[in-house]
Amino acid sequence: MEQTTSHAKAAAAVKTISALARYHTLRGEWDEAISALEDGVEAMTNVFGKRDPSTLTCMANLSATLANAGAFQRAKDIGTKALDMRREVLGDDHPHTLICSMNLATICQKLAQYDTAEALQLGTLGIMRTSFGGDDARTLSCKSNLAVTYSCQGRYTAAEALIREVWEAKSRVLGDDDPELLTTIFDMSLVLAEQHRWPEARALTVSTRKKQRTALGPRHRDTLRSTAHLAAIYLNLGYWKQGEQVAAAVVYLMTAELGTDHSDTQSAMGHLAEAYCEQGLYKKQRRSNVVYQGRLREAKELQAYVVETRQNVLGDEHPATLASMGDMAHTLDLDGKYAKAAELGEDVVLRMRRVLGEHHSDTLATFANLALTYHSLDKHEKAVEYEEQVRKGCVAQLGADHLRSITAAANLACGYQESGHSAQAQAIAREVLDQGRQLFDNEHPATITWMANAAEVLADTNCFHEAEVLSKRVLAARLDTLGGDHRDTLVAKAQLALVYRGQGRMEEAADLLAEAVQGSRQQLGERHPSTLIHIFNLALIRFEQGQLQTACDVWASISEHMEKALGKSHKYTVRCRTYLDRCKEADASSSA
Repeated sequence: MEQTTSHAKAAAAVKTISALARYHTLRGEWDEAISALEDGVEAMTNVFGKRDPSTLTCMANLSATLANAGAFQRAKDIGTKALDMRREVLGDDHPHTLICSMNLATICQKLAQYDTAEALQLGTLGIMRTSFGGDDARTLSCKSNLAVTYSCQGRYTAAEALIREVWEAKSRVLGDDDPELLTTIFDMSLVLAEQHRWPEARALTVSTRKKQRTALGPRHRDTLRSTAHLAAIYLNLGYWKQGEQVAAAVVYLMTAELGTDHSDTQSAMGHLAEAYCEQGLYKKQRRSNVVYQGRLREAKELQAYVVETRQNVLGDEHPATLASMGDMAHTLDLDGKYAKAAELGEDVVLRMRRVLGEHHSDTLATFANLALTYHSLDKHEKAVEYEEQVRKGCVAQLGADHLRSITAAANLACGYQESGHSAQAQAIAREVLDQGRQLFDNEHPATITWMANAAEVLADTNCFHEAEVLSKRVLAARLDTLGGDHRDTLVAKAQLALVYRGQGRMEEAADLLAEAVQGSRQQLGERHPSTLIHIFNLALIRFEQGQLQTACDVWASISEHMEKALGKSHKYTVRCRTYLDRCKEADASSSA
């Protein structure tokens, strides 16, 4: 009788402590919730003992709350103790032990300890199938968590198959708007996004988010996660304005609900910083370079804050920390700080190889960005090494017909052209065009990018008619979707201008390149590497038109800036010096 009374008191105490913690959690007061549970664990241990089931429940709740607050290492330490003691007190097959094991596996996922998470989940899933059956809610939850682990490991086929099993099982017993089913559909959208199947991921996320807003409210954590994911999808589809709007809104809500240091908030801040970089820099009807610098400064500040916080909370080599560092490197590249971008990018690549492996999607994305930086530094052979690895990894993980694999091939074609392997470049460029036309429509953003790459390769190999057709289609698409001032539109104008130059249509080339120079000056600044290259090429056209003094004056005015922005050995810096020397020789001859 006395023991029964003691258990009843312990159970009542746990309910009271849990209710208080839940109250603070719902208000976003994570420190207060954690403090309540810490006090509860201490009190329960003193009164009922550390092995009492109610004490262990309180420990498990503390671990889960720490994880929800983003304190993953502390959550793991306490969760491991709770699991060990539950196994000892209750046994491996007890439902509380199994739930504790699942929660610990999820925490290990957050810490990027995927092998540990997989081992816990496989063991738990085997017991649950035997004890509860394959369609039990707990078994399905374990399957979903295992699918997330597979996705993090890059095992997308296995992840998608598991989630589809869970989706079908839940659909048989739950309504279309049930939060549990919506969580599974959201998990599927995450796996699709990891494979860069953006249109499919967007359709699922938009539908799920709409139902979550109705069923759970706009501030519920599940709704916020879907909203942040939608922002990321928009950015990856090139819808910068929509991505910025959604990211800004969700950062505001997550900051209020979860706090600025929470991992979900940090991730959303990263999306907003990306939007500032990709879209905020080139706003229509903004003509001041101060606006450009201000938006870029916002992006840098956000990214620096995210990196510092993730280093403190997650550690220097957590995948989320490394992804944020990769974003910083990309921003440095956009700002024309190529040497710094390459240095940071190499550091990130080294760590990602060690933590995630060669073929993980995050590693491959960082390879691709670093390759672009090396091209900007005129180190084309180094860039091609990374581009070859990206193509190989994408084909191995996703298949040759996947969007990412074709994009990797298109980038490699340009890399081969830049490094002097014209025959290989042209063959791959034509292969990419044929493959892309079969799999995607001509308006798809990826198709436009492939056309741009192919046009560049064809122009460099003097196939000017084909290059003109493609370049015009690219420019029309860029103007339609991005506007006249966007970086990609300016590049498209410059590319078509160089095609016209190759065809001897000098006036058309000069007019179009002058537009690119003007836009680049306004959006990027007078001394940005892209602006300087456009100015050099326009002066080259003037030179070929016989306007020798005009061209020589322009080259003299930019030579020093090119050296600082691009380096002394960059091909455009060298070409500028070469033409300046020719100008001086011409002056000397005329004076003699």
